[in-house]
Amino acid sequence: MNDWLSNGFLIEHASSPEEIAGLLSVIDRSLRDAATRGLSADGRFTFAFNAALQCAVAALAAEGYRPSRASHHYYAIESLRFTLCESEKRIRMLDASRKKRAISVYEISGSVSDAEVSEIRAIAGDLRSKLDTWLRQRHPDLMRGSR
Repeated sequence: MNDWLSNGFLIEHASSPEEIAGLLSVIDRSLRDAATRGLSADGRFTFAFNAALQCAVAALAAEGYRPSRASHHYYAIESLRFTLCESEKRIRMLDASRKKRAISVYEISGSVSDAEVSEIRAIAGDLRSKLDTWLRQRHPDLMRGSR
């Protein structure tokens, strides 16, 4: 990640227990919203993707970084290989979901299937669990008062 820092893809950042608690609350809300019956598949997908993305952002913050504005979603997702030790396959899936979300938000509605929603919800839920364990092990000072 030092190369990313020197290239301006990441910015040094001092996190706090309050910031991490806020990010965890956003993740949990997004996961709940992704399960909302009656909401379009596009909407549920967007909420689930946001939960996964915020897991990456929270892990980066705990490590003392935040993505810069340029390609911030891309670098947040890519950082999961260094923070939560996610596999290349998982990173590629999340990157494909990033692109799929952009299409459904900005270009065409109805482009997301229920199966894709289920898949990204499962990934986001798994990341949330991994994040919690990782934070407790690696950054317990940032976990005061959560769950």
